[in-house]
Amino acid sequence: MNDVVAAEWRKLWAIRSTLNVLGVVVVFFALCVLWSWYVRGYWDGLSAERRAGLRTAAADQPLLLVLPVCAAVLGALSITSEYGTGMIRTSLAAVPRRRNLFAAKAAVSSGVMLVAALVSAAAAVLAGRAVVGGGPSRRSTRPCPTRRRTCSASGSSRRRPR
Repeated sequence: MNDVVAAEWRKLWAIRSTLNVLGVVVVFFALCVLWSWYVRGYWDGLSAERRAGLRTAAADQPLLLVLPVCAAVLGALSITSEYGTGMIRTSLAAVPRRRNLFAAKAAVSSGVMLVAALVSAAAAVLAGRAVVGGGPSRRSTRPCPTRRRTCSASGSSRRRPR
């Protein structure tokens, strides 16, 4: 099974779409940093009264919206690229058990996207905090429609202490 995973690793990096998908992740990371700079500049120009009511999206929100799409695209392209070129016949001749072949494909493509997602999301959060500092979207809360709860900027609610 290790040989099958190694072969799928080489095949995944041989197709152009892998670098294209990872390039999209890098572009959205850059959008996260630009959003943080915009919010910081906007925050600096506000009065104290307006700052108190300001709610902004989290710095990593654009990236977190596109990561599942990139994962699905990479998974689909890792399989369909072989069908498009006809190389699936060679792969199935080398590994006659389809389960092993597709498990290796799934493991490699999901592993690559998992690492890319973790690294880019952590970098987006850290870059956003570095740019914004103590300004907006640090931990903004707003009242929830239900009683005795507070909503965070991401929309999730938590119980207020009594």
